[in-house]
Amino acid sequence: MNARVHQPDTFPNRRGFALVIALSLMAFIVLLLLSLAAFTRVEISNASTEGAEIRARMNAMYAMRSALAQLQSAAGPDQRVTARAEILGDGSYHPQNQYWTGVWNTTQMDTEPKWLVSGPGNVRAQGSVLIAGNDFFGPLADRHVYVDAVPIDQQNPIDVIAYWVSDEGVKASIAKNGRLDQFNANPTVLRLDPLEFQRLLQSTADRPRFEKLFDSIKTIEEANAHSPIDVWDQNAGNAIDTTISSDQLEIISTLNQVDPAAQIGELQYHRPDLTYLSRGVLVNTKRGGLKKDLSNPHLVDNAGPFPLDASVRQFLGTRPNLEDQIIVTGHDISPSGPRTTNPYQTGNAVASAGPVLTEFAVYLGVYKTNINSNRLRCEITVRGDLWNPYATSMGFSPTGTDDLEIQVLGLPRVSGLWETGKGSPNRREYERGRFSFYPNRMRFPYAESRRTFSVQEGVAVDIRGPLGPGELQTFQVRSSLDLSERIRDHDPGIQRDFIHLDAPRTNLTIRLLTRNGRLIQEFQNVEFTSLDAQANLRSRENLVPYGEYQAAYHFQFEEELQLNQLQAWSSEVDPRQAIIDLSNEDNGLVYVNDDPAMAAADLGVFARGTTFFFGGNGVFYAPSYLSFFDYPTIEPVSIGFLQHLQFEGKGPFAIGNPWGQNHNAAFDRYFFSTLNQRQYGDPLPNHHLETHPTATVDPTNPNQAAAAFLLTGAFNANSTSVDAWRSMLSSVHLYNWQYRQFDPDEPALRRQHVKNAVFRFPHNANRTAHHPATTGDDGIENYPEATQADKGDWYKRYRKTATQAEPEWSAAYSVGMRELRDGNNPDQIDDVTELASAIVDQLRVHGQPFSSIKELVNSGLLQDAIDQTRINTASLAAYEDEANAANKFPRYSPSFVTQADLLNVLAPYLQVRSDTFVIRAFGEAKDPITHESKAQAWCEALVQRFPEPVGIDFPSSTDYENPASQFGRKFYILEFQWLSEKDI
Repeated sequence: MNARVHQPDTFPNRRGFALVIALSLMAFIVLLLLSLAAFTRVEISNASTEGAEIRARMNAMYAMRSALAQLQSAAGPDQRVTARAEILGDGSYHPQNQYWTGVWNTTQMDTEPKWLVSGPGNVRAQGSVLIAGNDFFGPLADRHVYVDAVPIDQQNPIDVIAYWVSDEGVKASIAKNGRLDQFNANPTVLRLDPLEFQRLLQSTADRPRFEKLFDSIKTIEEANAHSPIDVWDQNAGNAIDTTISSDQLEIISTLNQVDPAAQIGELQYHRPDLTYLSRGVLVNTKRGGLKKDLSNPHLVDNAGPFPLDASVRQFLGTRPNLEDQIIVTGHDISPSGPRTTNPYQTGNAVASAGPVLTEFAVYLGVYKTNINSNRLRCEITVRGDLWNPYATSMGFSPTGTDDLEIQVLGLPRVSGLWETGKGSPNRREYERGRFSFYPNRMRFPYAESRRTFSVQEGVAVDIRGPLGPGELQTFQVRSSLDLSERIRDHDPGIQRDFIHLDAPRTNLTIRLLTRNGRLIQEFQNVEFTSLDAQANLRSRENLVPYGEYQAAYHFQFEEELQLNQLQAWSSEVDPRQAIIDLSNEDNGLVYVNDDPAMAAADLGVFARGTTFFFGGNGVFYAPSYLSFFDYPTIEPVSIGFLQHLQFEGKGPFAIGNPWGQNHNAAFDRYFFSTLNQRQYGDPLPNHHLETHPTATVDPTNPNQAAAAFLLTGAFNANSTSVDAWRSMLSSVHLYNWQYRQFDPDEPALRRQHVKNAVFRFPHNANRTAHHPATTGDDGIENYPEATQADKGDWYKRYRKTATQAEPEWSAAYSVGMRELRDGNNPDQIDDVTELASAIVDQLRVHGQPFSSIKELVNSGLLQDAIDQTRINTASLAAYEDEANAANKFPRYSPSFVTQADLLNVLAPYLQVRSDTFVIRAFGEAKDPITHESKAQAWCEALVQRFPEPVGIDFPSSTDYENPASQFGRKFYILEFQWLSEKDI
């Protein structure tokens, strides 16, 4: 029987297997679907996030455009000024808003300013959005800036924006580097010789001084205090020249030292004080329109603060001759000239014409020709002191040549009574007789000459060679003429003879003229009482001693330092006046010795140089050296130099000081391009200007030239940054400065480094005639005022010799340059910082920005700030606190630093508004349902105002001069960058 073998089933039951496959497939499909859903959700989320970021950036750009529009609307017109909220003073703003920028309308300064921030602009409340934090200011939370966010759509307030506009013009420009240095080796590029180039360096600042703001450079600078090199240029300036933006400054190690304790770099720390480069448009903030080019001789300005007449042009165009001397010109008094009774309207400029007559006398006497003579002789002497009030030599011919002329009008008829034998026991020997003569009608012979002169027609005066800076020289012309009257003397030789002279009251006019008859100076209404003189009738064969004249018609300038008379000559009455009317009470500084007989007996007349031995304190004597004023030796760069322009009826130094009043509008109305006789685009002595070639104006048109330039390193005088002011106030430094004396026997002195200079005589301070402490190299080294005691030794020194004496402080009238100290001295007094702090304090007390430079000057704020320092004292007390007048510099003397002196340094780049700003903008995108923040974006732009008017594609010249558009002149974005959150 066959057995069956079991075979395995090759194809088992597939029903279960299919189920597994089906489930696996279903799981895979579900996983795939889930993956696709997740991927979709991620993609949707990514797309949503990217959309939010795009929205945030768009919102930030919208904020930037809004800020730019607000800036254009608020600050585009010319009649606007800007300042930070700090200027309001403590308690008037929230401390976190100190760096908000405000814009004031100069025609409505009492109205609230427009704050250049987003939101309602409530300066007293802190905003909600941090717009400038750690990256901008470092970890100094009190400096961080907050503003309010505002919704883009008020109806659907989802996305928000915010912005803040930073005023860069209130900061010092770190990229305004020393541009004059490149011309040291070859000043002819500027059409200047080496001496003229040195005077240019004295006349204007080269750059702000940042040495004290950066520790590494400060250390190098102090270690090389007397080195004849510019430490900044050697260690930072050259590197800055290669940068193009503020961001690149961070790679310069000497500028980016980090304080380990504060964890802040120096650039961050000085963010409120320094900007890369501020530029300005040359406009008038008070009246609107462009400034006018005073360098252009064709400028006509009938609406100016003073007529731009021939006198102004004569002053601006005056240059020394080849011997470095100014030439005496005088005023035209011909029938066709301007002179009537007083040719100069009050307030009109008068070109200073020559020396000043500080003392004058006409001596008269009657004598017998000799002891045995019966003839009478009239002796006359015309004597005076002529003073060169300028810091440069005044050219006159050598001794032996007549230079000037003196006229005396109004000498009265003199009556005489002679008596001989008076008191003789023999009455028969007594005789008497009367005679008279008219001194003005008599012609006297010149000594050793066939020529004659009439006192009324003119007496020729010989000045002994050039009149040095500040030099005073005495002249005298003596002569005699026999009278027709004969006396009867029975007993010649016995002094029993007497004479009695009398003359009525009189008013004299004394004129100082050039030899060709042009007026230098005229003294009117010099009033004298009647003459009543009795004396022995002496006989004289030789010249009569002054003490034996019977009459002297004499006047002199009052000059007592202790009575502040020299202060008055320096601020109230201009000694250069062409017409000095002594009937005017304002001219009370001229003393008239009005009794001719008493004046003749006064041995102190013309002897004031010896009165110092008896405690006198005057300074107008010969020889004396007092410089008050400066003359342009090169084309002026600074409007501040106009302080030396003379105005009839105003005190000296009017422009730049409060008593200038409307004349100070010159700072707002004019500028010096120094383009005259140069090509546009060539290097200019006024290196503060850079060309703006896209402007379609004629730079040779004085009314349009301002639109062809931008002001480099423009500084807003409403700045409340102490360190910015420090940098600007210390901007004049001179290397290898040569100090020349007028005396050719004295060697030239040289200083390797003059620091923080302030000049009264910016053109001629290196040409001082005389100084008691100047004795070779040792003397000049006292010039840097290391201590207060050094100042006393240098300026206050009293010198007394066998022949003359100089009162205390007379040296302060011979040197027109001061050095402000910066703390690197034994006293550790920092004049620069003290002054900068005082200026900022004064600005904050004022409580709002100044609407014009004129308003700032007339307020006297800068002078008040100076008086709060020790700059003008020789003690450790501030000027306003020093009770001892002997420790104070004579006020307004050439060595007394005034606000006008500061303005001479600052004016070329000083404004009261800013034209360079940085905008920080913020945009945020939110979830439309939850209102949660989805994305944020920040951006920053550097914005610059230019001369082109808004809304005019092809502006005409008149559009440039004063744009009719309500938005003024265009702002352009120069730089733009996106910021991350860590950049805030």
